[in-house]
Amino acid sequence: MDLGVPIEDRGEGRFSLPASALSALSASIMPSLAQAWHRQLGRLLGGRVAKVAAPPPPPPNAARIATIRRESIGDARVAEIIDMSDEVSDLADDASSAAQAASASAASPQTPEISPSEHDESGSPVPRDIQPSGSSAAAPHAPSKAVVQRRTVVAAPARGAGAPVRPRTLLLAPDVDLPEPAEWSSSPRTGATELDDPLVDKVRAAEHMRLAGDAEAAAAHLCEAARTAAEMGAPQVAAQHVNDVLELLATLPIGASRQRLRARALLERGRLQWQAAGYEHGFTLAQALVSLEAARAELGPDAPVDLAVDLAQALAGVYFELGDSHALARALAEIEEASRKLQTANDTIGAACLFNDQAAVRVRMGDAASALQLLRASRAIFDARGQDDHVALRELAETEHLFAKLPLHARMRLGREEEGYAIGLEHALAAERAYGELEDPRELARVWETMGRLELKRCRIEEARQRLEAAFETQTRIGDLTGLAQTTELLSEVLAWCGRNDEAVAMLRDSVVFNRDKGSPRGLISNRQALTALSSRFAALPKHAEGLREVEILLAAGERELGVPARTDTQGMT
Repeated sequence: MDLGVPIEDRGEGRFSLPASALSALSASIMPSLAQAWHRQLGRLLGGRVAKVAAPPPPPPNAARIATIRRESIGDARVAEIIDMSDEVSDLADDASSAAQAASASAASPQTPEISPSEHDESGSPVPRDIQPSGSSAAAPHAPSKAVVQRRTVVAAPARGAGAPVRPRTLLLAPDVDLPEPAEWSSSPRTGATELDDPLVDKVRAAEHMRLAGDAEAAAAHLCEAARTAAEMGAPQVAAQHVNDVLELLATLPIGASRQRLRARALLERGRLQWQAAGYEHGFTLAQALVSLEAARAELGPDAPVDLAVDLAQALAGVYFELGDSHALARALAEIEEASRKLQTANDTIGAACLFNDQAAVRVRMGDAASALQLLRASRAIFDARGQDDHVALRELAETEHLFAKLPLHARMRLGREEEGYAIGLEHALAAERAYGELEDPRELARVWETMGRLELKRCRIEEARQRLEAAFETQTRIGDLTGLAQTTELLSEVLAWCGRNDEAVAMLRDSVVFNRDKGSPRGLISNRQALTALSSRFAALPKHAEGLREVEILLAAGERELGVPARTDTQGMT
C-alpha cells in the first residue's frame, strides 16, 4: 500500500494483485524459500485431496442397500436348475478354503424358440407367446414410446474428448436428449480447471511439487489426477496427464521408484484404452494390451503387491473383452496369480474380491460348476461384513449380477428353463437396486442389458426392448463403447421381432462399427452370428438386401483388420 499498489478489501477473505506486481513479488523471493513454499503448498493440496478422497460416512440409505443380502434369491435354487452333470468343479476346494480364511479375517445372444410360421404384416416373425406387460420386474427409467427416430450423433463420446470423432447413426427414442458435441469438448490441457476440486487439487499439487524440484512426487500426483479424470468421464484430460507423467519421468535417472511410477502411468493409459471410447485416440483393446504389457515390463519381482494386482486385473479385463478361448484362459491365469499374491501378503479380503472376477470368466467359459462355487464363497465372505461397508456391497452386487447371467450361459435341466430365467431376473433386480444406490451407471446399464437378454429368452419382447433402450441411453451418455456394441446387437434382434426391420438392420450395423472401433474380435464374432440370423429372417424381404450387404461389407472389413477367422470357436461369445 505504501508503494501505491491497489489493494481492495471486498470482505471475501482474499485479495488480488495486478499481474505485474505479482510477477515482481515472485521474482524477489529467494530460490530456497520459493522451493520450500512450493513443497509446502504441494503437501497442503495433497493432504486436502486425501481428505476429500477418504471414504465418506455411510449414507442414510446404507441399510436399504444392504437389504440386497436378505432379498437375494437362494443359491440352492440356482444350483437346482443348472445341469452340471458333465462339469467338474476344480476350484471348489480353493474357493472354500479361501472363504474360511477371509471370513475369519472379517470377523476381525440367443433367439427364443418361436415358430417361424407366424409373421406380422411386414413379414417379420412374431413370437407365439408374448405375454402382456405385467412383469413383476419393474421397468427401468427407459424410453417407452413405440416409435424410435434416427439421429446422427457422435457415438459414445465421453466428457473431455478433445478431438472430433466420427459421426454414427444411432436409434434413439424421441424423448432422449443427448448433449451436443460441444458439451463434451474440452481442451486436454485446460479442461481440468473446469472439473471438480479433487482433480484440480491433484494437478496443482503436482505442479507445486515439480517447482519444488520433487519430480517423483509430481509424477505420483499426476497419476492420481489421470485416474480421477478417467473416473469423472474426461478421458482426454486423463490421457494428457499420463503423457505429462511420462515426459516428467524421462528427465529422471533410471531407478526402482521411477520404474514403478512409469508402470503406474502406463497402467492408467491401458485402463483408458480398455474402458474409454475414442477410436481416433488409440483407445482400442489392442493398444490397451500394448500399454499394459509395457507396464509389466517396468516391474520387477519386488513390485508392490497392490500395483501388481491392479495391473493383473486390468490385463484380465482386456483379455475378458477379447473373449476367445485363449484370451479367457489368459484372463483366468492373471486373476489367479493376483489372488496368490494377495494370499501370500495375508490380504484375504483382497483375494476374496477376486472371486467374482474369476467367476465372471468361468461363466463366459460355460463352467457353471466352478462359477457357482466361487459366487457362493464370495457371498459367504461379504455377507458377514458390516452393512456400511461399500466394498462388501459392491461385491454383493457383482455376485447378484453373475448369478443372473448363469441361466444365459449354463445348460439348464430339461423343463426348468423358464424357471431359470425368472430366477435370473430376480437376481438381476437385486443387482439393479444395489448399483442404483451405489450410483454406478456403467454397471447398472450392463445389468439392464442382462435383463433384456433374460426377458428375450422368456419371449417378453416389450420388456426386453425397454430394458435394452435404458441400457442404450446410459451407455451412450457415459461412453461405454463395449457395452453399446453388445446392447445394439441385441436391440437389433428385439426390433426385428417387433417388425421394425429397417431399424434392426441399422442397429446391427452400428454394433459392427462399435466393435470394429474398439477392436473386439469377440464382438465381431457375435455380430457375424447375428448377421447370419438376420439375413435368414429377412431372406424373403429383398428390400432389406442393400442394408444387410452394407453390414456384411463393414463386418468383413473388421474381421480382416482384427484377424478374425471365418470359422472360429464361438463358445462363450454371448
